[in-house]
Amino acid sequence: TLEAWLQVQDRQMRRQEAELGFRNASLSLSNHLWDEYLRPLEIARGVVPDTLDLVPPADAPVLDTLLARAMERHPKLLGVAAKVEQLDVDRQLRGEMLKPKLDLKYSLLGNAGAVTGDGADGDVFRGGDQQVGVGFEMPLLLRRERGELSLARLRLSDAELGLERERLRIRNTIGQRDNELATLNGQVELGQSMVSNYRRLLAGENSRFALGESSLFLLNRREVSLLDSRIKLVDLEAKRRKAGYTLDKDAGVLWENVLSELGINP
Repeated sequence: TLEAWLQVQDRQMRRQEAELGFRNASLSLSNHLWDEYLRPLEIARGVVPDTLDLVPPADAPVLDTLLARAMERHPKLLGVAAKVEQLDVDRQLRGEMLKPKLDLKYSLLGNAGAVTGDGADGDVFRGGDQQVGVGFEMPLLLRRERGELSLARLRLSDAELGLERERLRIRNTIGQRDNELATLNGQVELGQSMVSNYRRLLAGENSRFALGESSLFLLNRREVSLLDSRIKLVDLEAKRRKAGYTLDKDAGVLWENVLSELGINP
């Protein structure tokens, strides 16, 4: 019938859209592939993932644990903290420049310190006049030094505030990603239940159609609803996986988790 043919055309169009997305995704993935000689690789046409099963991802770490790890090892925080330490050393150096300069001097005068060989047991050092001096310098105004010290303190204070702002930003971002992931987990569970229920409706409609109590139109509608629910479930699962990886990235632990999945100790 015309209704059935329209359903076929709709599925053909969806398939073409899916194939286009798959080819473009393969090309995007090829941008990140190299061989052992650092030559770029391209995914050959027809290569597909090894499995399409929707395997549930590993449980995400507890939010408090993830926040603690981020505050301790996030690369961005480590970089800002290193800058703070550098500025603190500069502040200490500027403070040392305000202190007075004290020089101790010692020297021998004339030939009084000559070495002779007339000693019974060897050479003899004959001491004579000696000079000891103490030098003390203290700039009177120290305007330049005080100004540089004040500037160093301001830079350090600004860097410390920047570190706190970065910590707050990372905490809030992790919280947002965690909320998104929790919502997607609930939606995936709901989508799985919907697929199961649509499958039961299709099975019932098939039974009614076999008994002559239904029509091809209703049967197709049930099947379309099931397919739509499965497509939506796959889309939700993909979003959930992306949200999980995004959460790890924003927490600064993505690379560690990838290495752990590969069995490599980071």
